[in-house]
Amino acid sequence: MLKSLSLSALLALSTFTSDLYAETIAGTPEVTKLSEQFMKKIQEGNTLGAYSSMTRFLGVDAGQFDQFGQTANDYMSKVHKQIGAPLSFDLLSSEAIKQHFYRQTYLLKYPQAALVWRLTYYNASQGWQLVGIDYSTDIEQLYKLAQ
Repeated sequence: MLKSLSLSALLALSTFTSDLYAETIAGTPEVTKLSEQFMKKIQEGNTLGAYSSMTRFLGVDAGQFDQFGQTANDYMSKVHKQIGAPLSFDLLSSEAIKQHFYRQTYLLKYPQAALVWRLTYYNASQGWQLVGIDYSTDIEQLYKLAQ
């Protein structure tokens, strides 16, 4: 049940033009709060609401982001039918590339499985914008975080 979608590939095409229109997030504490709210909605089964709540902070094309949100919603609906509702989520790591990129990795826990969610933000100069949301069942990447 491997699934991974990335908005990060859109970064090169649209971040620099769309940052004129999107709201920005002041700092990493606010980024963490926003990411936690996103994950809470995912845990509650409100995937479309989670994606919708991030739209105003996008540094990527909103139309494509909405499509990714619908795809994630469809996927999460299948997951819920197969293995039930998530139990909880946990912030596993926050990583920065200086003041330019900030990525948070979460584990969405189920009774017998887990999904890894990553939210990536970019700071051009005036604040943080969301540029990527990835989810996957591949936990191999997490062992590198644990070292």
